[in-house]
Amino acid sequence: MGGETAETPTHPRCVMSSPESTLSTWLHKSEPNTTPLISSSLLSTLSLFSTLLLFSFFFFLSSFSFYLFYLFILFLLPLLLHLRFFALRLLRFSVFAVFLLDPSLDHSESSVVEFVE
Repeated sequence: MGGETAETPTHPRCVMSSPESTLSTWLHKSEPNTTPLISSSLLSTLSLFSTLLLFSFFFFLSSFSFYLFYLFILFLLPLLLHLRFFALRLLRFSVFAVFLLDPSLDHSESSVVEFVE
C-alpha cells in the first residue's frame, strides 16, 4: 500500500511497430511474456513441408494424364481466357468496321453514336 505504483499493462496490439512484431504477437498468447504457441522453427518447417508436398503433388504424379490436366489448368486455361477476351475485342472491332464500310447503311453522326452505345 505504501509507495507502490500500479503499472499499466501493455496490450500486445499496442506494440506493433513492425511486421515482425505482428507475427510475434500472433504467435504468443494474450500475455506478452509467455512462450509462443508455435515456435518459429516449427513454422518454417511446416511451410517448407507444405511447399515440398505441393511440388511433389503437381510434378511427380505417376499418371501422364494427370500431368496434362494440371498443365492445362496452370498454363493453358489462363491463356485461353486471355484469347477469349482478345477475340471479343476483335469481334467488336470487325462489326464496327463492317458498319462503317457498308454503303447501304446511314453513316450520319447520330447513327454511329447510337451504334457505339
